Amino acid sequence: MEVAKRVNGKYVTTLSGPLDPRLDRDYQTTNMIENLRYCAELAESAGLILGLEILTSKWWPGTFLTKIPHAYLIAKAVNSSAVKLIFDTFHAQMEGGNVIENINLVWDEIACFQVADVPGRTEPTSGEMNYKVILKHIYAKGYTGLVEMEHSLSQPGVEGEQAVLEIYDRLDKF
Repeated sequence: MEVAKRVNGKYVTTLSGPLDPRLDRDYQTTNMIENLRYCAELAESAGLILGLEILTSKWWPGTFLTKIPHAYLIAKAVNSSAVKLIFDTFHAQMEGGNVIENINLVWDEIACFQVADVPGRTEPTSGEMNYKVILKHIYAKGYTGLVEMEHSLSQPGVEGEQAVLEIYDRLDKF
């Protein structure tokens, strides 16, 4: 939280850590909710939002929080404006797809979006996801917040960087 203040950040990415195979998932969920309620008070007083982010178990095996519905359940249970979801489209697609349907189902708890295409976690339009449709959908719903680029480049070097700028320019003009 101190770093977020120093850099004038608003969101703090909050990951669950590993799944403990010795403890039932429901107990771990309860523990996470209780810990986040405590952290929410600190975040609220600092004017920050703790953004719960799922991670795909396909790339990060053994992670506790891997599904959008589970993250939504936790955010709802914490019941704080300081604990919301980072909707990472890459992880959501890898963990079951239906990105637009999931956006609609958890809309009230989304703080911001992260974009990366499947399968390689590279820039939009480099894989199977239709970012023109996804972005058009969230903007049609009235979203005006942060959309983060959280991906690598499918092309190396300056050419790859220029290609990404052109892709985002085209997506911005839909």
